[in-house]
This record gives sequence, structure tokens and C-alpha cells, in this order.
Amino acid sequence: MILRGALLLLLALLPALAPAAAPVVHERGEFRFAVGPAPDFVVEQAVPDTWTADAGKDPAEPWRHWLLDQQVDRRDGRHVFYHAAAWQAGSQRLLGDAGKYSVSFSPEYQTLTLHALQVRRDGEWIDRLDADAVSLARRESGFENDLADGEVSALIVIDDVRVGDVVRIAFTIEGSNPIMDGHVANSFWLAAGAPLLYRHGRVLFDAATAARARVFGSDLQVRRRETRDGLEFSFTSAGAAAIRDTDDYPNWYRRYPSVEIARDESWADIVAWALPLYTVGDELPAELEARLPEWRALGDPYRIAGAVLRLVQEEVRYFGIEIADNTHRPNPPALVWSRRYGDCKDKALLTALLLRRLGLDAVPALVSTSWGKAIADGAPAASAFNHVIVRLRIDGRDYWLDPTLSAQRGDIRQLDLIDYGVALPVAAGVTAPVVVNPPERIHNALTIVERFAPAADGRSVDLRIETTYRGERAETIRRQLNGQSFAVMTEHWADYYRKRYGELAIATPASVDEDEEANVMKIVEHYTLADPWQRHGGTALLDTWPDALSGSLDLPGRVSREEPLRLERPETLRHEIRVELPEGWKLSSEPGTVSAAGGPIAYRRVLRQADGVVEMTHELKNDREYVDATQMRDYVAGLREAKAAAGMRLAFALPSALRDSERDRRLRDLLRGELDAPTGAR
Repeated sequence: MILRGALLLLLALLPALAPAAAPVVHERGEFRFAVGPAPDFVVEQAVPDTWTADAGKDPAEPWRHWLLDQQVDRRDGRHVFYHAAAWQAGSQRLLGDAGKYSVSFSPEYQTLTLHALQVRRDGEWIDRLDADAVSLARRESGFENDLADGEVSALIVIDDVRVGDVVRIAFTIEGSNPIMDGHVANSFWLAAGAPLLYRHGRVLFDAATAARARVFGSDLQVRRRETRDGLEFSFTSAGAAAIRDTDDYPNWYRRYPSVEIARDESWADIVAWALPLYTVGDELPAELEARLPEWRALGDPYRIAGAVLRLVQEEVRYFGIEIADNTHRPNPPALVWSRRYGDCKDKALLTALLLRRLGLDAVPALVSTSWGKAIADGAPAASAFNHVIVRLRIDGRDYWLDPTLSAQRGDIRQLDLIDYGVALPVAAGVTAPVVVNPPERIHNALTIVERFAPAADGRSVDLRIETTYRGERAETIRRQLNGQSFAVMTEHWADYYRKRYGELAIATPASVDEDEEANVMKIVEHYTLADPWQRHGGTALLDTWPDALSGSLDLPGRVSREEPLRLERPETLRHEIRVELPEGWKLSSEPGTVSAAGGPIAYRRVLRQADGVVEMTHELKNDREYVDATQMRDYVAGLREAKAAAGMRLAFALPSALRDSERDRRLRDLLRGELDAPTGAR
């Protein structure tokens, strides 16, 4: 009887001990995905049964994240990423988002396996995973931005999702780009734009791996333990409130609290990884070899560097085919030149090679457009970077060149790449990211001068506008001029003044004057305004606005914020309005000076009259590219004061002859209206 009981127990256990069902592969043309169970290393987390009362603080939150669980197996050279999530739409408007999901992967080195797709309604889980309803598409979402990455998206539309349903999905992406060679960091958000009830994360390494966890913006403790299967890092958190998007952050600001888990490497290790990728011979195509003597003849290293930079910026267009190795391995410079296109690393390597052949110290440098200077605080990893520029060293000073930009002119000492924050030069001996300092000759500025010359009759006005762009402002307008018809742009400018002042005629076609050496652009416009005045008794009124300051005087989208606010680069904006007074005209508005300041900005308006000319000058200076959260109150108050002072109506007392003629004209118009009116209307 004992033997029979043991046999029955064994038979009962057999289903549990049986191997998991093998994944079933589904093909969609040249692409495929699988449906199967979660990998053995995964410790599955259950979706909570109920929403905790204080989770997310706001019980009426229209979107809820019930679960976010991400686990990564990095043992034995693998990279297996497991993702499970559950969410709930609390309103009809959000059902469209709740009822669809997409997963992207790179089929060259990754596979996708779907494990579960379920809907919980009235406490019961309903299976909604239908492999036949899954589409695979290579959408190339970056193609319009001149980038092809080869990613494929699994597109899933979920049947019958209703308000209040909890939707759960689980999948695994196995594989990572071989060229990264494990130099990647795994990042985990701890909060989102909607409340998050339960968060779990876990990473497994081989037992002998040196690894560490970093936590940003939270006091969360990450558990580290050694098991018989290897080294494990894990964490859990619960009840994370929604973090509202206040927009316009500096790129270095970490909006969400997060955890970063990676091998314990140094920046020197990342340089050692990158060096072989950017090591090429000195050979150049014959066409470029022929240009070297011409560049050497320039003599000055700054002029040589500027000439080379412009060649690569203007004659090699930006386009990236970033598939497999090409995500991080640049193409040979000869191939890039023959194609006349390349991505950031292609153009950076070509630029650095040309400069080295000309005797200059130039190397590619890795940067992050997403995180800026914040990467210096994170884990040393190749995955921290998404862009490549060039570090040029002259007389012991670093200069930074970005060959992917266009329309840059002038001395390289005034080129501004401060947004990148820090860069990791790909050069032997580099052990840490280097600060990308502002250039020594930076001068970003915009100046507009409007000259109004009223006719003696007090009606028409001759208006001349000179707009001068310097530095980055010049580069921006130069790119616009290169990409649009000048005739169309000038008509837009004329139409802008029509909206402000009524009917006008173009007195002289607009013109452009450019000083490439100084990186200055000047545009001149000339109009005849038919009658821009508003009249009140014997006073002529002219509405003015400092267009040079437009945009910079706008209040941020969210003025109540605890985060820093991104601004434009440090610059000086100046707008001058000059009115040449006809004989007998006098300024009625009170001359004087108005000032306002707050945070990094300072505004000043000066109104004065001298020698028959009224001059009003607006000037706004910004000395930093962001506003610290502690300065927001002062910054907003300063903006309000500046904006209130900027829009000003100038009043001019007319001479008696014009006042009389204006009165006579109004009487004639009144009488004409009375005479023309129907008899019954009088």
C-alpha cells in the first residue's frame, strides 16, 4: 500500500515536472516571432488584486499602471530581457491606447517571444493572445529624419477592451547588439506619467562579475545577493505617484527616479572598446588627397579646421543606416566620401582623419544628445552615448566640432556645442568624460532695427527693417534660407507687417548680406505703409512690439514647477525702433527707462527723443541656458514685467495743420455717410 501511494503521488507530480512547452514560431514574410512560456530565470510577479487606496494619491486618475516588471539575464554572454506590464484605462477616451500595444526588436540579432496577453474583468482573467492577430512591420519610423535602423515592430490590437479592464502583457526579447560586447547598462524607471502600483526589477550576472547598481532621485535600496545561479540585483517599489510633464527640461535633468545596473567598468574600458572601431589607416580618396595642399596653404589651424568642417558638413549629407554593426562601427572614410552620405560617426571619423592628415590633433568623441552632462554621473557604458562629434586640440585647448550640423560659418572658436555637456574622446589615455565648455569667442545675438519715416501728410510711412543675426541665430536663418524659396519667405515677411499695420507696398525687394568670416547674416526689408496709424483727436498712435524678443518673452507652459527650465543658449536680443518726426510732430509718450530681471534674464527698455528722432530700444540678455527651479518665481515675475513693458503704443502730438485737416476729413466722411444713407435710415 505504501508503494502504491508513492506511485500515485509521483503520477500527480508528473505534469508539474514535465518540461515547459516549446515556443511556437509564427512567420510573417521574412520576419518571425514566437509564442511560448517565460524563460526559466524569470520570477513572475502577480498583478495586485486591488488598487491600494493611496497609490497615485488621485483616485480619479484616468490611467493606471498596475504592474511594471522587467528582468534581465546577462549570464554566459546572453542578454535576455523579460517585460511584463499591466495597465487600466479609466475613461472612454483612453481605450484606444489601452487596446493596442507594439514591441520593437532588431531581427538581425534579437528574437521576440510573447508569453501572455490577458484582460481582467470582474476579477477574472481572460486570455486574449491570438498569434494570428499579431502583425510584424518594419516601419522605419526614423526614415523621415534620415535614419534607418532595421527595427521590426510587433503590432497587437486587443479585442474587447472596456473601461475598467486591466490589460496585462508579457514578452521576452533575447539578444543584444554583438558590437556592444556587453558594455551596456540596464535602466529602470521607478515612476511614470501615471501612477504605478507595483514595480519590480531584476538583473542576473555570472557569479564572478563585478557589477553595481546606481539609484537616481530615490532612496530605494537595491538588493544584491549571490546565489548558486550567479549574482542577482533586484528591487521592488509600490505606490509611485504620477510625475506630471512640465516640458522644456534641460537634457541633463533626470525627470523620473530610476535605477541603473551595469558591470562595474571604468570610462577607460569604454574608450578601449571604442578605439578599434575608430582606428583606420591614413589613406584618402584621390579627390580628398588633392585638396590637402590647398588646405595646408591656409596656414592658420583654425581656418584649416573650419574649411575641413564645412566640406564634411556641406558635401556629405546626413543619412544613417544603423543596422547590426553599423549602429556603432563607422563606415570607411573612402566609402562615406564616395556615397556622399553618412551618419554622425561616419562624418566624425572622416573629419578627424582629414584633420590628422593636416597635422592637427583630432579624434572622434562620444556624446549623448539625450542626457548631456548627466552621463558623467551614470554607469560607464557604451550604451550611454547616441552621437559622435570631433574633439580638436590646438595649443592645449579643446574645440568641439559637429560635422552633422549645417550652415555653420566663421571661426571654429565661436561654434557652440554646450548642449552636449560632456564628451568621451576616443583616444588612448582618456579616463573620464571631458566637459564641453562654451567657446571662447561665443556671440549669439539678434538685432532688429525698424526705421519709420512718416510722410508730411501724416498718413503713409516709409519703413525700413534691418535684421542682423549672429552666431547660432545666423546658422538657423541660413538653414531656413537654404531650404526655402527666398521669394516665398519675403512674401511671408511682408504679410506679417500687413497683419500689423494694414495695407503696404514692397518699396524695395528684400536683400541678404552675409559675412561668413564673422558668421553674421543681415536681411534688409523696405515697405511703404499706407496708413499704420490709429488716431485719437490730435494724436497719432503707433503700436509697436520688439520682434527680436518674441518667443523669449513667452511664459513657460508650466510656471509652477519643481524642475529646471531649458532656455535658449546665452545670447543678447536687441530691438530698436526709430521714428523720424516730420516738422511739428512731438512725442506725447513719456520718455524714460524700464528695467526687469529674474533668474538668468535681464530686460531694459529706453525711450528718448533727440534731434527730431524718437528712439525706443528693447534689450534682453540671457546669461545661462536654463533656469534653476529655485529661481522660477523670480524668472516668471521678471518675464511678466518685461512683457508688460515690451508692448508699447507710441503717441505723437500732430501739428495744428494736420489736426485741422484730420478733423475736416472726418467731418467730410461723416457728412458723406449721412448723404449716402437711405431716407428711412436718417
